[in-house]
Amino acid sequence: HAVVRVSVDGDRVRVRVEDDGVGMDPSVLATIFDEFVQVEGSLNRCQGGMGVGLTLVRTLIERHGGTVEAESAGLGQGSAFIVELPLAPDRGPDVRAPLCGGSRAASRHIVLVEDNADAREMMELALLRRGHRVVSAEDGVSGVELVLRERPDAAVVDIGLPGMDGYAVARTLRESLGPELVLIAASGYGQPSDRRQAREAGFDLHLTKPVSADAIQEQVERLLRR
Repeated sequence: HAVVRVSVDGDRVRVRVEDDGVGMDPSVLATIFDEFVQVEGSLNRCQGGMGVGLTLVRTLIERHGGTVEAESAGLGQGSAFIVELPLAPDRGPDVRAPLCGGSRAASRHIVLVEDNADAREMMELALLRRGHRVVSAEDGVSGVELVLRERPDAAVVDIGLPGMDGYAVARTLRESLGPELVLIAASGYGQPSDRRQAREAGFDLHLTKPVSADAIQEQVERLLRR
């Protein structure tokens, strides 16, 4: 089970989440938030993913002026994650930051295709808060169907999708909709060969995870002005 404790100290809030799960070897705590780092399998636990989840967590928290750290007494002894964030001042109902140059982005219709539920929900919420209309799908086949039905301004597609991968999604959408749709690839891999493969599949742009909502917003605007 998990326990969440919240406290306020001056102008900062501290959130501590503890669990009694598999825990971590203390030797990995210094690097657990680094990109592509995964805790080695223990207690017969199967590992999955690419090791970017905690990097995404740290990136999002630091962009809001906060910090995050992990604690564990060892394998089988549970873990704790501690997040500290500044308390937000009351700035009224609309707190969206303007883009560079002081202008707000126009509201756009964006489809997200991402199989990681946490990443999908966080990005969907972040884009909704910036005034965009956002719908999402969790796999390639449903993503293609959603884009063809919704006809959005842009689609942000994860490459490592189950079944039909992101490259196949892009090729299918380009064949059906042509060059007008803005297609952005999101991947944990960012080598030149990965970017080249994305271009060849029909993507307009390849972004390496973790990707911020601001980056997506700015790139969608740029590509729509082509």
